[in-house]
Amino acid sequence: MFLGEDCWYAIRISGGMLDKIKYIAAYQTQPVSAITHYAPVDRIEPYGEGGKYKLVFSEKAKPLAPIPFGDAPTGSMQGPRYTTIAQLLAAKKITDLIGKI
Repeated sequence: MFLGEDCWYAIRISGGMLDKIKYIAAYQTQPVSAITHYAPVDRIEPYGEGGKYKLVFSEKAKPLAPIPFGDAPTGSMQGPRYTTIAQLLAAKKITDLIGKI
């Protein structure tokens, strides 16, 4: 979906964050274990009946130099995480984005 259909869906988003989301990044699980792509968000639509959302991109996802899981605690990438585009582009590892939990 992320790379092929320029969207991502069934996402939990805090209500107060809806109008703040401008980009979305993709974390690939093992064996990659890194954030590898990001995309600008064109719009956010309700998805299903469970209070989840679909993010539709304004353009194709762009590759990033992989941001590895590194020394982040187990479970750090389960669920949504929020950061800025500047922090994302500068990050060298996941803990640069989320800190140590």
